[in-house]
Amino acid sequence: MSVTLDQLRAEHGRDFIGPELKGQLERVASATARTYPPFYSDAGVWNADSIADALQGWTAERLIERRDLTKLLAGASSVGSLRSGLTRSFEQYLTNKRERSSVTNLYARTVKLLRSDADFQAVGRAPRRHQQLWTLAGSGHNGPSRLDLRARLKVAAELSDEQLEVVKYGPMSLKSSPILRAAALKTFVTHLLHGVGALTPPDIIEVMRRRFALVEPESVELSAELEVLDVAAHDQVAEREIARSIAARLGKDRALSLKALAEAEDFATAAQAVGEDEAAIRRAYAEMLAMVAEDAVEPGEAAHVCGLILETLFGGNE
Repeated sequence: MSVTLDQLRAEHGRDFIGPELKGQLERVASATARTYPPFYSDAGVWNADSIADALQGWTAERLIERRDLTKLLAGASSVGSLRSGLTRSFEQYLTNKRERSSVTNLYARTVKLLRSDADFQAVGRAPRRHQQLWTLAGSGHNGPSRLDLRARLKVAAELSDEQLEVVKYGPMSLKSSPILRAAALKTFVTHLLHGVGALTPPDIIEVMRRRFALVEPESVELSAELEVLDVAAHDQVAEREIARSIAARLGKDRALSLKALAEAEDFATAAQAVGEDEAAIRRAYAEMLAMVAEDAVEPGEAAHVCGLILETLFGGNE
């Protein structure tokens, strides 16, 4: 016998989430998660465990903490409309979680830039990295900026999206948006510090969050000690997803040429193996590199991702 909306509401009043509601949530999460690419999962794959993890996070953050389940039950006209509302809620959880990774990625890259580039210098010493003030080298600033957020945003708005070549991916992108490439990030931070004075990394990211209309991050993500590791902007799962996606879009002729290159590890030998001239093999490689660039991979990562694509082709089983 199918459960009714009244029964679900009664169960919610007694237990908040009882066995019937739990079953509804599990079915929504299982059906919805598998429509999203695997890199939306923390594990890089959708299986029973990763869907259960996503279900737990969604339930805690939205259905319980924000009382979304109570609101959806109150506003539903049928069990079907409740399921539709739950599906939208779960989709928003997945995409917002993905967008928040853009903010934390941007924060980590900003801290790394400030600490590694000689054009920036610390103002005094702070007990924690997130409390450290930063300014432009030689600026003479010895204290925090006295400008309020409105004035800081006015300075930030002086550089347009076109000037900064802002990068934002769609919700089904293979990776989270970097927002600003390396050169543009330095341009923006330099401009901001020049215009407003010394800021902490959380000060800078708050301006960026509002300037670029980013999802508000968890407070712990910006206040906790961040170990800024010297790693690529994308994790291994995302890189392999990018490589597989591009490999699938190469087309038969380019794929054969590049597979030969992967096997021979030499342009001339690869050309001889497929009966082409060397220029054709080099052209196929250049076109692959252009496809990598179109996917907004940082220049420093491009060669690595190209190598993963060749590895995919050489394996023949990806």
